[in-house]
Amino acid sequence: MNNQGWQGTFDDPILLPDGRKLITLHDAATVITKLPKPEHDAPEWQAAIEALMLVVDLGGPTIFARVGVVRALSRHQKPFVKPRKKRVRAYTNRQMMKRPWIVKHQPRPFAASTCAAWGAEVDARFLWPPGRWHCRR
Repeated sequence: MNNQGWQGTFDDPILLPDGRKLITLHDAATVITKLPKPEHDAPEWQAAIEALMLVVDLGGPTIFARVGVVRALSRHQKPFVKPRKKRVRAYTNRQMMKRPWIVKHQPRPFAASTCAAWGAEVDARFLWPPGRWHCRR
């Protein structure tokens, strides 16, 4: 790796909440040293400092230092959680025989088949796992 020391630049600048940008490793180190003592002692900031030191000393890729600083900056943010979707119910062959609206998965990927209950095309990529019967109502 190319060892540029503290003048090494991040691939993408890190945008701080106050609008400033961290372009070099030296900029990130300056911001970290100016933090208040309780904030500076947080485990996330200590990991970011360690990543910065390793990148500068050993000449590793700057992405490691960037990840450490970005994780430390976003440590108070609530993680984004996608809403859970209802699972498609899988049926046995016996249950399938009693319900005409259930269709079988097509083994070919992205194949379309005709649903006998609706007379419409069903996209097979939404039927998972292969070889199982699923309710398409």
